[in-house]
Amino acid sequence: MPDTADAEKTNDAAREARLEIQAMWREKRFADLVAKMEADPVQDPNAYRYYILSLRRLDRPADSLKALEAARTAFPDNDSIAFMAARAESDPKKAKVILDEVIANESSSFRARALVRRAEIAMSEKAWEAAIADLDEAITRGEAGDAVDLEGAKVARLLAHVHVDADDATLAADAEALTVPIPEIVQQRIRTDLRELLLNAEDVRLGRFFEAIINRDPSAVQLRAFFVQMNSQFAAANRGLLAKHLEKLAEDGAELKPHLIALRAELNNAEGNPRAGIIAMREALAKNPDDQRLRFGIATNLANVGDLEEALSEFDAVIAATRDEAFRREARLEAAIAALKTGSQARADPYIEALGQNTTELTAQQKAVLARLVPPERAQRIGATEALPADEVFFDGWVRLFKAPGDVCVVWPFVGFLRSDRRRRTIIDIWRQRGVSVVTVDDPRRLSALAGIDPFFPARDRFNSALHETIAARGYRRHLAVGESLAGYTAILYGLETGALGALSFSGGTRIPRLEDLPDDRGRAHLSYLRSMIPNPDLDLGPLIEQRPEFVVHNHYGEGSVADVASAERSNYLPNVFHTAWPHDHHASAGYLERTGQYERVVDEFLEDTLRG
Repeated sequence: MPDTADAEKTNDAAREARLEIQAMWREKRFADLVAKMEADPVQDPNAYRYYILSLRRLDRPADSLKALEAARTAFPDNDSIAFMAARAESDPKKAKVILDEVIANESSSFRARALVRRAEIAMSEKAWEAAIADLDEAITRGEAGDAVDLEGAKVARLLAHVHVDADDATLAADAEALTVPIPEIVQQRIRTDLRELLLNAEDVRLGRFFEAIINRDPSAVQLRAFFVQMNSQFAAANRGLLAKHLEKLAEDGAELKPHLIALRAELNNAEGNPRAGIIAMREALAKNPDDQRLRFGIATNLANVGDLEEALSEFDAVIAATRDEAFRREARLEAAIAALKTGSQARADPYIEALGQNTTELTAQQKAVLARLVPPERAQRIGATEALPADEVFFDGWVRLFKAPGDVCVVWPFVGFLRSDRRRRTIIDIWRQRGVSVVTVDDPRRLSALAGIDPFFPARDRFNSALHETIAARGYRRHLAVGESLAGYTAILYGLETGALGALSFSGGTRIPRLEDLPDDRGRAHLSYLRSMIPNPDLDLGPLIEQRPEFVVHNHYGEGSVADVASAERSNYLPNVFHTAWPHDHHASAGYLERTGQYERVVDEFLEDTLRG
């Protein structure tokens, strides 16, 4: 009898401990729960599950993994703990071993969820058929009542079928299985998948995936708006598709963001008026005069076509009217860049100083941009130091050197201003990993290597000569150049004038396009603005390249970009210019090559051709 009583007391104590842990979890007392488990672990799988989850909530990932390992040892046959371990495992092979054990257990309530997780791993490995088989079984089990994210599994199956280029009937059947209206949480998953397809330049599959979903649920207005907004940066590739969905959004009465108002006007503008977007936004602003986002869109478009004074006036109006401090900072940053384009540092200083008064509120991206609008010393003073600090800076910091071992450097001039700090760092690292130092020419006030840098070298030839002397003085015996779009032309020109071994160009060409070279009027306003800033915009580099047979040019472009194809054809006669057409329709291929993981191979091939001798 005493033994039985003791056992009952022990069971009661264990039960009370489990209930206490559950109560702490429900009350979100994560720190108390962790403290109790660390002082006197409750030997119960659910208690360990709450313990592991609490450690994650307290941002203690390493400790949560240790707790998970202890739980696996203590409860090796518990599928709940096993499934947690499979989800936490970073090694896909080890994760699949655990998942296989769960799936093999016919009585497991985690079987359907384990099938979905195994399918996710298969999709990450591009094993699409295996993923489809697991998703089919998971969906069947889910429809029979097993616990699983059923709608998420259905979306994943549709995506997998898109990747194996299944026929339209299969995609339609997958979409038909989705519950409509599509819940917001499922739309969030779809947005992630759409973004991934875009980043991987899967243009055709992107269109098929989205069309199947939107045909199933035409009422998903926000999803349609997301697709159009995300894809609008590649409007040249999907103009018909974008036009169709923009019109549908307009029919549904959806509120379009300023750049989509401009895009819709441009797509519907048969005459190709380059200012159609600005006109459309002004018409919208007349109906909604307090919409400062519209005014901001007008300002940025005006700056893009070179109407800088009018753009600054609109930026000032936005800064004065908005009560949103984050939006005011965004407007000030764009105004500073537009002011610098006028060639006047003084015009930009008020915006820069206002931003510098509270740089802690700036995003990391905004800080990185601001740091490149001013010399490094000033950037430090206002608290906007660059995320990737240069090893050396020259000419007030507009020219920056990022060192690598060796005697080779590549000069990377920008035309305009590169806002993406992540992209900047990625490309710099690719060159440095190959033992090539990087020199960036990043003057936002002028076209730098095309027109010089004020106040130091107001002429291109003087600037290029001074830059080359600066590089040579640091022991670089060999140099190259790289650039995209107009900066690709700049890179070739700089390389020719300074004795470089070659230039890597992305849609750069050997001549700056004339207005008549464009297939229609879209883009002519911006091109006209750029040409107006260049001392000799019609300088043809072809004859100069012909005189330098040892100078190697690699040019990469989209096979569907009319202007880029024509540019490549103009220099086809040159034996030392090597063109590579890529399967996309966008101007400038650098972004495409980065997204598809081929930029590094392109750099390797260029270095092989230029440095092998």
